[in-house]
Amino acid sequence: MTGGGSVVVGPALLDAPNGEGGGVQYVSAVAGGSVWVTEPAGQGLDAQVSTFDASTLQAVATFGGTANEQFVDTVAGVLMTGQPATAPACPQDSASSVVSCVYRISASGVATGPLAVGQSVALLGPDPAVIESNPPYAQLDVVRIS
Repeated sequence: MTGGGSVVVGPALLDAPNGEGGGVQYVSAVAGGSVWVTEPAGQGLDAQVSTFDASTLQAVATFGGTANEQFVDTVAGVLMTGQPATAPACPQDSASSVVSCVYRISASGVATGPLAVGQSVALLGPDPAVIESNPPYAQLDVVRIS
């Protein structure tokens, strides 16, 4: 529903579960003027992400990723955790073999600026921060991204 009270209807999301874990889409976030829709597939190792213009609900793009991605609207633009299929490699932290990455991402699925963080638990906005769990997973840390 728009601020003026009119209703905008977009395309119906998939709701046909298949035996491989896919076939159902859900809204993951509204960020950066886009609606981010995810369809997990397989065992969560592959997924489809679709974006729609938040004002018109017209499709913008569909691209591959993983089922554990998070999209957040921040003062730095839309940030995401995870490993989209087209993203640059996440730099590995020599102190830990468990690393997540935070990327800037466009509505068309172009990810840039990988930033390695500990094992991401949650990505927060509007002032970007990551809640991470570091080995041996006995504590949570809040890391501010600036």
